[in-house]
Amino acid sequence: MYDACSQCATAWANKKCDSPPKHSIANGFAIGHVPDRIISNQEEITEEMCALLSPVRPFAYIFAYSAGAHKSIRGHFSFFEVDLTHTGAVMNHFLKTGANPLVYTILCGRMTPKQKEIVKNRARLDTSKMTKLLEWFVRESGHNGYKDVTPPKDCPQPTIIVDEETNNNTDQEQDPQVEEKFTGASFHFTSTHEPQEDTGVHETNQKFVKAMLERTMPTLLVSGRNYANLTELALENVAPLQFPFGQGGPAVKRRNRISPLECYRHYCRLSLPQFFRGDFLLILNNMYNRLRSYTTAALTCRSNTFGSTLAEKISTLRMEDFYSAVLQKESQQKVSGTAGDYLNAVEASCKPVGYSALNARIHRRQHFAMDDFFGGHSIFLTTTPCDECTFRVQIFANAGKEQTLPKLRDFDENGHMKDCIASFDLRKRIRRLYPGACSLVYQHLMHVITECLIGWNTKTQTGRMGVFGIPLAYSRTDEEQGRKTLHSHWQIWIKDFDRCRSALFHRESSNKKSAREAMVSYIDKVICASYGTDFVVTHKCERTPAKESIITQPMSEILQEAEDKNILRKAQHQDHCFDIRGR
Repeated sequence: MYDACSQCATAWANKKCDSPPKHSIANGFAIGHVPDRIISNQEEITEEMCALLSPVRPFAYIFAYSAGAHKSIRGHFSFFEVDLTHTGAVMNHFLKTGANPLVYTILCGRMTPKQKEIVKNRARLDTSKMTKLLEWFVRESGHNGYKDVTPPKDCPQPTIIVDEETNNNTDQEQDPQVEEKFTGASFHFTSTHEPQEDTGVHETNQKFVKAMLERTMPTLLVSGRNYANLTELALENVAPLQFPFGQGGPAVKRRNRISPLECYRHYCRLSLPQFFRGDFLLILNNMYNRLRSYTTAALTCRSNTFGSTLAEKISTLRMEDFYSAVLQKESQQKVSGTAGDYLNAVEASCKPVGYSALNARIHRRQHFAMDDFFGGHSIFLTTTPCDECTFRVQIFANAGKEQTLPKLRDFDENGHMKDCIASFDLRKRIRRLYPGACSLVYQHLMHVITECLIGWNTKTQTGRMGVFGIPLAYSRTDEEQGRKTLHSHWQIWIKDFDRCRSALFHRESSNKKSAREAMVSYIDKVICASYGTDFVVTHKCERTPAKESIITQPMSEILQEAEDKNILRKAQHQDHCFDIRGR
């Protein structure tokens, strides 16, 4: 007996099928990871090392760090498109000369001297680790991207840009415990890379139409520049850490064919930890959006032009005339003839990128449509799962390795708090390094909330009895908080809620009273919390004498209905907060 997923079980049951399941390792997804004897801890590989390891770099990288007094160190990593005429030789070039014009580290704004030193040390690569990795890729991995690369003698370094210390860019150290922490980084492409609704990833609508007619899908890069051979721009060469043996890329020929879009989705669900890194997910998301702009594109045209149908004109159109007309249109020359009429009559458009302002406007209109159809929403729910100390993130990022929690002991036992804090710090570091694992945990929690709490069947798109009642519809908006965690806002429409709300304004006072009683009863039912007697908390109270300051109480006694109904208002205006000293 073997444990198998549904896809593999179906494939084994079908004896007539000779091809492996789409997402199986046998179908071209034998990827692997860098051996532990080379790098035993993925945390040792920084973003700068990943950028320098790439044998092909379609982007320039800028790693900007900001900090200051009372502030932790933050990273802001940007990717820019560059001219790639020298792409194929970039690895040998920087290994021979030590020059590295594509990776820069910048220290921005005010920092303390200690913070500047921390950032510089982070930017300066560990020579032994970097050299060890490069030698393994060149000599042992068999990666095609390193086929003609000369083994390195010295380790290359990124270019560090920093101004001389002055009173305007240097802060005095105030809180070392906070200031010497690195709180993670954000990764983004410049906005010029984003596909647009009317031009896709191209410069003009005419080029978009041409790409649609030729069925040329976009690659990692925008068309129209001087490029190296496009075969060199394989994802395996851009992200060698994710594909250490140069196998398993989206362009691999597979027995059971799989589309590039589905391939990108599959990479985000793999258990290999290198696929959870933020820099790789940024590149993968960029590729996904560019390809999706092509697959969702549509051609629209006017049926009649100058007294004849468009079909009659297309029947006489030659591709040579069409290419010539596109070039004339780009150079702002007057275009005439059948090709010119076709270009003037045809337009291409695609769906906008999910995080763009245009897409937000489309979804906002859909929200208003649901409000118009169902009436005002019944419940507004905010869910904020904190992944800063989630043990599941640690498990996802260390697939195949045994993970242990700190032992549960008494609160005052010697060493217990130290073990808990060490485990907590470890999970915080893992969370910053592997945001993809946090996303998987978040998606799973949202699925649980949707089906188990709200009671919505995502397959049949119907509702059943949940914690709020029977849902008619819902909408969810996800966003990232300042601390880099995800949370969501829900609008939920509940059956018969709108009728009860409308009855609050009924002409008959008896109907108003019944509706009010029903509404109060419903609110008391859904907006409440029960902790039982087994949940016990030990805390230190500042308002009691020292001998009695340690209090152990059940949570049901700590959190209970307050007699003073204005307690939240007082806390907001700091009266109550000052009274208890913020504790």
